[in-house]
Amino acid sequence: MKTTGIRTTTYEHGDFLVDIVEMEDSYEAWLCLKNYGTKSLMFGSGKEMVTADEFLSLVETNLAEYERDYEKYIA
Repeated sequence: MKTTGIRTTTYEHGDFLVDIVEMEDSYEAWLCLKNYGTKSLMFGSGKEMVTADEFLSLVETNLAEYERDYEKYIA
């Protein structure tokens, strides 16, 4: 195996975990419940469109809606 250079930072929000994945040219946000094996892609954006702080703000703004959908359709 070799490293990819992709950086992931995980945040806690209640019973949920949010992974912010930083790749060379984009960001992605992934959502999952703690102790549950299924992650769901919230959304992604190119770095040319947003800064890291702006992307994190978008995730926080939309998090409650994505958590409701996750619980309704996935968990």
